[in-house]
Amino acid sequence: MRILLVGRTGLIGSAISARLSAEGHECVLVSRHPTATPGTHHIVFDMARTTDASRWKGILAGVDAVINAAGALQGQDMQGVHVAGSATLYSACESAGIRRVILFSAIGTDRDARSDFSRTKQEGEAALMARNLDWVVLRPSVVVGRPAYGGSALLRGLASLPALPDMPDTAAIQPVYLDDVVETVLFFLQPGAPSRIALDLAGPRQMAFSDAVALFRRWLRWRPAHRLHLPAWAALAFIVQETWRKGSAGARPSIRRRRRKCGAVRPAIPDPGVRRPASCHAILQPRSPASRPRCRNAGLRSYTR
Repeated sequence: MRILLVGRTGLIGSAISARLSAEGHECVLVSRHPTATPGTHHIVFDMARTTDASRWKGILAGVDAVINAAGALQGQDMQGVHVAGSATLYSACESAGIRRVILFSAIGTDRDARSDFSRTKQEGEAALMARNLDWVVLRPSVVVGRPAYGGSALLRGLASLPALPDMPDTAAIQPVYLDDVVETVLFFLQPGAPSRIALDLAGPRQMAFSDAVALFRRWLRWRPAHRLHLPAWAALAFIVQETWRKGSAGARPSIRRRRRKCGAVRPAIPDPGVRRPASCHAILQPRSPASRPRCRNAGLRSYTR
């Protein structure tokens, strides 16, 4: 199949792109930022500032299915990426006769929207559902995998602290493994797969936020962190201060820049109750202490394959 993937440089988009290429699909990759990945058909295109559906005509030529994994976490781009730009893409798909469109939204957006992010995601879903397309809306929970990105980067950063404050009045999370998200996409790309359906993607276990951080420490083969029972305001201040001190003090580079500089690959974090392919289990096995490289630029010890 020839598949258009919007949002290729994100956590989910990059994993989908790699898997589709490995499966022999032809991918047309679209993102706002250029990529250095060799051998890919990549188009730099800012959908947030595109309201003319005709601009998608050449990009959609010969495409069999579209995956929209584009997203913005803050700022004015949320309205452009999640709503206006996406609606223009769906209009172009309808005009081009492309039936299958998969949209990545976020878990909880089908409830009362309490933030601009949730509101724009909700409006983006409505824009797709209003079209005469074979749409699928996927709403993942916190996605964890080999890359450190977004929610998983926060969990790993907190797991590196010597003490973990228990956050009162925080909602439980239900992390989902990145490879499971990719498998779901491949299922819905199959001929005859269900359509016009919205699914929450969450792992099999619900856990408190502090328990998820503790689980990261166990997978990293570290001793449990000391628990601090603090009021909410003090716990938040502690997290902000410690994560800033470890990862952002002075002119230190960001987490992703430090990771690229040292070339470290952090281990995957699958749910222990779900069987994984052997390749995923291999990443969880740390080398002997003598062979573990230390990265001076990262806040965590990093294991390599």
